[in-house]
Amino acid sequence: MNQKKLTFESENLVVDWISFNAKGLTDLEPIAKYLLEFGFNSFQLNKQEGLSRMVILFKHPKNRFHVIFSRPIEYWNGIVISFSSYFYQLIQQKSIDFSFFPPIQLGRLYLH
Repeated sequence: MNQKKLTFESENLVVDWISFNAKGLTDLEPIAKYLLEFGFNSFQLNKQEGLSRMVILFKHPKNRFHVIFSRPIEYWNGIVISFSSYFYQLIQQKSIDFSFFPPIQLGRLYLH
């Protein structure tokens, strides 16, 4: 029996979006500054009284990628950190030093 190793590539799947849950994260600045070096502009999504507002944390005109920090559920003590597919490429290349992050868990992975 010859078993085929399944990968995203072998199944023609591409990571479109990836997010992580960071329980207890309050200080976004160190992570946002670190990600600025990789070409990410950082935004914080604030939801208050049914309205959503995007606040710029760090931005550089040459940066092409975005990271969004949000708290989707008011009573949850944590932040969701969402990235475009470029962050997944950086993970594959082992370019990201995860010591800049608090303990995180994979939240969602969007494929196409």
